[in-house]
Amino acid sequence: MNFVQCKGYMIPGLDFENGCSIWLLRWKQNPTKNKNLTEVWFFYPDGKRVCFIDPKDETVFFNKYHSFNDVIGSDITIVEEKNRIKINVNDKIFIDVKLGFSVLYSFINLILSEKNKVAGKTETGKVFENIPEKLIKIVDASVKYESNYFGKMSKTNRELFIGDSKASNKPIVSYCTLKLES
Repeated sequence: MNFVQCKGYMIPGLDFENGCSIWLLRWKQNPTKNKNLTEVWFFYPDGKRVCFIDPKDETVFFNKYHSFNDVIGSDITIVEEKNRIKINVNDKIFIDVKLGFSVLYSFINLILSEKNKVAGKTETGKVFENIPEKLIKIVDASVKYESNYFGKMSKTNRELFIGDSKASNKPIVSYCTLKLES
C-alpha cells in the first residue's frame, strides 16, 4: 500500500464547558503543494463537524480523508511560543493553548517509537498510521468565537471518533508522523 506523509503536530481534542470539542492539526511537511497545512476542527454537541483549513485550496485533500458537514477555506495564523500556542482563524476565532511540564510525558517521550503507532481507517475508508514522537501536556486552553467564549476547558462524557481515531483522554500536543493511504 502506498502512503503519503504528514509531519508536524496535532491537538486531538480540547473539550469545553459549552460542549464543543476542538482539534488542531499543523503539518509542516505534507504531500500538498503548500509548505504548511493547518486544520482547526470544531465538533459541536449536536454532532455537527466543521473544518477550517489553510491554505484554502486544500479542501479537496481534506475531503479525500474526512467527511465533515462543512470545510471552510480560511486564513489561519499560529504563534508558537515556549509554553503557548495561539491560533487565529479568520480574525473571528481565537484559541489560546497553555502548555506545561509533565514528568509522565517526559518518561513516555523517552520510550516512544514506531511500536506505539495507532492505525485504522479514516471516515472515507482510507488507511492511516499515526506514529507519535513527542507528547506535551496542555494545562489550560480558551476559545473565543466572535464574541462568544466557550467556557473553561473540561472533559465531556462523550467519546469522539474521527473514523477509527479517537479523541485523547487528556489534553495533549502530539508531535507525530501521520501516514495516509494515497
